[in-house]
Amino acid sequence: DTPRKADVRVISATHRDLPAFAAAGGFREDLYYRLSAVTIHLPALRERGDDIKLLARHFLERWNRQHSTRQQWTDDALAALLKYSWPGNVRELQHVVTRLAIFADGPQITAEDVERWGGRPVPPPQQSLRQLSTPHLITHLAAVLDELIDRVGAGGLPSDLPVDRLHEDLLYPMLIGRALRATDDNASKAGEVIRGSKLDLSESKPDRRRKDQYSQLADLIDESLVEQLRGGRR
Repeated sequence: DTPRKADVRVISATHRDLPAFAAAGGFREDLYYRLSAVTIHLPALRERGDDIKLLARHFLERWNRQHSTRQQWTDDALAALLKYSWPGNVRELQHVVTRLAIFADGPQITAEDVERWGGRPVPPPQQSLRQLSTPHLITHLAAVLDELIDRVGAGGLPSDLPVDRLHEDLLYPMLIGRALRATDDNASKAGEVIRGSKLDLSESKPDRRRKDQYSQLADLIDESLVEQLRGGRR
């Protein structure tokens, strides 16, 4: 019955959007503000492509030490892991690596093994585009544009794309930027992919302005998530 002081540090974690959850009455706002002195946002595993590969190598190396085996990943197997959504995050990946190590045909784990014994493919976004955060929206659109560039090739894109501010300020700059990225900054090839003519990247030209605008948008694009979104549609 005597108060005692204690020097403690509270570390808490949640998979919920706590500010929104508290605003909806599902969590005490006063407790949230007491806990949120320093907050760290850790993206889901599916948004951290490099981490997926590093963790997969780590778990397989640990399996090899524990069972005196010498199994190895092929490059295409590691790339195949990026096509899955990993709703169970690191723990799910660990279980999948164990499963692959047990059932793989031979000392190498291949993309075929991953497809047979791996996780769940990345689903398309469940939200409408209006509900996506700006970085996620831009990443999603980048994935869609990459698919268009791959499939259309030199045939050119449809000429009846809607011309409005979204198209002018976001889609067209991204289309030019992704086409240049896909052709190693070759303006002639990128122009052929988009519209059958060379891009004019000289100063004060619309193509140059749009390319510069894409450079600003590129910072918001999560390339590993782009690959996962594309993989989920194939």
